[in-house]
Amino acid sequence: MNLPKPLLFVLICIIAVIVIWALRNNSQIKVSDDSSGRQGIAEMFAKMSSEQKWNLEDDMLWGFFFTNPTKDPLVPFSKELEKMGYRVVDIYLDDEQKDWWLHVEKIEIHTVDSLYQREAELRKLAATHNLGSYDGWDVGPVLIEKKS
Repeated sequence: MNLPKPLLFVLICIIAVIVIWALRNNSQIKVSDDSSGRQGIAEMFAKMSSEQKWNLEDDMLWGFFFTNPTKDPLVPFSKELEKMGYRVVDIYLDDEQKDWWLHVEKIEIHTVDSLYQREAELRKLAATHNLGSYDGWDVGPVLIEKKS
């Protein structure tokens, strides 16, 4: 198929614009994913303060989750986290019997920035130990058991 040179030039320009647009969108997505991580944490803090009426400037029970296709590396990893002050809640196989989960928790105070930093540290620690993933966090009030 022989296309006139001006038409071929226009088609090449269109393709170039599409490729440049796609590359820029991909890099912007990565940047916004990182900033939306912090932004997402900030939104969750605001929601917890307003809807749950939790005082996030006080001790809270923070849970952190890791996954791996096999249980074996999670056991020594959990021991390392215990040495760092975390309490191991459980190591369990998910309902689909696809991944093993490690759930640890720690009573502490976090700000948006400190939680964002903690997540970066845990993500890096999981990668260093070749785990499948650091999966995220949850939080709740510290429940004190009353002695009778």
